[in-house]
Amino acid sequence: MDEDGDYSMDFDFNPSYGKMGYATEAGKKLITHLFCTIGAKEIYGDCDIHNENSWRLLERLGFKRIKQIDNKSYKDDLDGKPILINIYLYKIENKNN
Repeated sequence: MDEDGDYSMDFDFNPSYGKMGYATEAGKKLITHLFCTIGAKEIYGDCDIHNENSWRLLERLGFKRIKQIDNKSYKDDLDGKPILINIYLYKIENKNN
């Protein structure tokens, strides 16, 4: 949970293990845990718009794309300048709440 009380799902998988279903399986378990055990009402996810594997994973898990955010920075380059990317923001809602 972040400082605003929102839950988000972030992932960074080793490409050597891609296309084996691990990310989908882990994502489903995390969503179930957050909704059923923690009682989250919604979960957010985001990814670089060029990372097709990531946005397809989010969509496979039931997340809906809600908007594109341009010039988002998650880290800085070696000179301390922000690395800017464009991202898709996704959300999945707990249908039981």
